[in-house]
Amino acid sequence: MLPGVPLVADSPVLPMHFQKGSTKLRLFTTIATLGTPQDITLQELRIESFFPMDDETRDTFRNWAALPNRE
Repeated sequence: MLPGVPLVADSPVLPMHFQKGSTKLRLFTTIATLGTPQDITLQELRIESFFPMDDETRDTFRNWAALPNRE
């Protein structure tokens, strides 16, 4: 895989790869649409969720979540 070259999607999952320094994240996303066609308010509501694609990404998020709250 070359940086900046888009991949051809050959599955219903399009992975997202991020890297900053030595931190690498691999995610996939889902989008849920709520409501029924008769309810215009709910019909326009969409929730996007991101999920880790590997153990390294999962562990990175768990480590970040365990950090003390910095307010």
